[in-house]
Amino acid sequence: MKVHIIYDPNQHTKAGQHGVVVHKAGCADIKKAIATATNHYLTDSESQKDAALDFWADFIAEESMTEAQAISQTGFAPCTKGLPVVPNGTPGPEALSKLFPIGGKTTATRRRQPKPASQSKATVTNIKAGRGKKAGQKPAQSQPPKAEAKPIKLSRDQKQQLATVIVTAAAGVMDQLDGVGLKGVSQDEAARIVSQWLHHLPVDRARWPKELPKPDRSDWR
Repeated sequence: MKVHIIYDPNQHTKAGQHGVVVHKAGCADIKKAIATATNHYLTDSESQKDAALDFWADFIAEESMTEAQAISQTGFAPCTKGLPVVPNGTPGPEALSKLFPIGGKTTATRRRQPKPASQSKATVTNIKAGRGKKAGQKPAQSQPPKAEAKPIKLSRDQKQQLATVIVTAAAGVMDQLDGVGLKGVSQDEAARIVSQWLHHLPVDRARWPKELPKPDRSDWR
C-alpha cells in the first residue's frame, strides 16, 4: 500500500495521539495533518510494521529503540484499515498488543530528528540507503569549538619598555623628513609635532630621545 507518513511532535502532547501517524496515500485528512507537521513523506509499505520500522529505522539501528517501541509510537489512521499488521498477517490494529506485548505505553529514549519538510523521491532513497550501519554504531561526534585565545596583558614595565622603543624609533627617522614632501615645515617643527603626538605613551621619560623635544605640557614640566 502506498502510505503517507506524517510526523508532528506537537501530537505527543495531545491525549490519545501519536507523534507519527500513517495515512493511506490520497487520504482527505492528509492536507490538514501536514499543515502543522515538521516532516512527511510517501513510501510503499506491505504492513503496519513495515511503515513503523521505516520511520524509526535509525533509532532501532542505534539500539535506542526496539521494534516494539517503534510500533507503539506509530499511529495508523482509519484509512489504513486494509494494511496488515505484519506482512501476510491479519489486518487491523487490535493484533499489535498480541504480537508485541510491551506492558503499557512506552516512550522512546529520545525523539527522532525531523527530516526536511519536503523531500524528493531521490532524497528519501538516499536517506534509506544510509540506514545500513551496524547496530550500536554511534554517529560521528562533532569537534568542540576551540577556545578563543585570551588577550595578552602587559605589565607596567613591559608597557613602558614598548612605548620607549616606539618613541626612539620615531626619533630615528627625523633626519629623513626631507623626502616625505613636508615643504615649508622645518625639522624642528616636525619634531615638536611628533613629540605632541607621542606624549601620552607611558614612555620612560629618563630615556626620552634627544632628537625630540620634550612635550610642552604641564604634566611634563
